[in-house]
Amino acid sequence: MAQVDPVSETAPDSEAKPASRHRCGWFDLQGWLEVIAGIVIALIALLTSYDHITLPAGAALQLPQQWGVWCIAASVALVVADAQLATGSRRRAEDQRLQAENEAVRERNQRLQAENEADRERNRAAQERERAARSNRVQARALRAGALVQLEPSVLHRRFLALVSRRTGPARR
Repeated sequence: MAQVDPVSETAPDSEAKPASRHRCGWFDLQGWLEVIAGIVIALIALLTSYDHITLPAGAALQLPQQWGVWCIAASVALVVADAQLATGSRRRAEDQRLQAENEAVRERNQRLQAENEADRERNRAAQERERAARSNRVQARALRAGALVQLEPSVLHRRFLALVSRRTGPARR
């Protein structure tokens, strides 16, 4: 009788996904670094290009342009961190590809070994059939020689029986 898994039957499209250890909130670690890098780039553009901002309420905000230099320095660190994450991602993808190739080679080797074992087994069976057929032929010849001697005990038939007996003796087996 077949067993039915009630969880898989009620939710066929839901798959258990492993939780990423660098995931928090909406983004993973690389996503958060990209958000921060975007903010820093926006601040660079703002702080190096403008010395004041007029807000919609009519207030004016004075911006020191020297802060843009510090934002540029911070963006370099974020670009380096993002490049490291991208490199790690590419390396993981390459490792997974190589692992999949190795698994395919392993499976192919196992299949070839199984085929070789089947070939050896077929060869053993063919050799056994050939040996049994040869034994049957020898036995049939010996029976025929014995029957000839029984029917007509001539010298020729007795020599034939002696010859067959020598060939089928314990030395041949």
